[in-house]
Amino acid sequence: IDKNVPPFTSAVSEFNCAKENPNCSPPYSFYHQQKLAPVNAKQFIQSVLDAPLAGNVDDPEGSLDALLQTMVCRDRVGWRDNARKLILLFTDRDFHFAMDGKLAGILPANDGKCHLND
Repeated sequence: IDKNVPPFTSAVSEFNCAKENPNCSPPYSFYHQQKLAPVNAKQFIQSVLDAPLAGNVDDPEGSLDALLQTMVCRDRVGWRDNARKLILLFTDRDFHFAMDGKLAGILPANDGKCHLND
């Protein structure tokens, strides 16, 4: 969704999620939902349906951060060493650009380490 700091998200939960959406979770940066493993279509569909919905207060999302976590957390995501990696990203918003974090006082570049579900 996004970095869980102002100005990307709000401390007032109603600003992050519409009141009409009672299933909206607090904002999060990246949540690992399903390890790559032999799963059948029913299990995969259920994992997608169980993924928490969340909101934020600005239009861009942290999808590039999520892509980075998907790539660097090899063991926890379940990438096989000799497999061709293919990632499909579906979102309804643009992504944050490098250095957008300055708006929240985040100055160092991403450390490139695994931070799943932190």
